[in-house]
Amino acid sequence: MIGDRMKEIKSYEDLKEEFMIYKVLPMESQKIVNAKDFDGLFKCGCGNQHEINSDEIETLICVAFNRFVLKCKKNTCSMVAVKGFFTTKFITEFFCKPKLVNKLIKETNYHYLDASAGLTQLVEFP
Repeated sequence: MIGDRMKEIKSYEDLKEEFMIYKVLPMESQKIVNAKDFDGLFKCGCGNQHEINSDEIETLICVAFNRFVLKCKKNTCSMVAVKGFFTTKFITEFFCKPKLVNKLIKETNYHYLDASAGLTQLVEFP
């Protein structure tokens, strides 16, 4: 564990379980909000801090307009929550290998996992 809140996700099943509480935006909506719209440092799962709007950071998933799955050049993905309104703070909730995130993206096609429908059911956005 790096920091006081960040945890490492090691399996695909654990990653899916983390996403059960979030609504992942469909690809068309990904362009509405981007991590590059914010300024500041976040603590990455690779152990370093990165500028959230750096060209070296790739946004893989936008989650509920205030969380992003970001991939750094050291091949680590971090779920970063944006907190605050006038003053923003970035909290890294977990990190994992990109292959787990890529599998989630491919399997769900940017659909969200509906916790009320059960762990295995994917619900398409209208």
